[in-house]
Amino acid sequence: MKKQKKDKHFIKKPSYPGGPKALWAFIRANLRYPRAALENNISGIVRIKYTIDGKGKITGTQVMHSLGYGCDEEAVRVIEMLRYEVPKHRGIKVQYHRTI
Repeated sequence: MKKQKKDKHFIKKPSYPGGPKALWAFIRANLRYPRAALENNISGIVRIKYTIDGKGKITGTQVMHSLGYGCDEEAVRVIEMLRYEVPKHRGIKVQYHRTI
């Protein structure tokens, strides 16, 4: 009878249900380009740092790279809609930080 190997990492990272492809599909489906950005031909990348609590909800967001014209607010709105699957950690509540 073989012994079960213990995992090296005590704390497991949260994951989005369906993986990265499902995450980007969710973002594409829910993102609404702001009218001000369309009128001024603004395009680019908004970088957001966010915190995931022990229940998988987004509790805090911070815009790291801004575009303006309403793009930042729309990106934050979509990120706050995300829900992650968080594994149990023996009763310890852990917060995670991610950048997207």
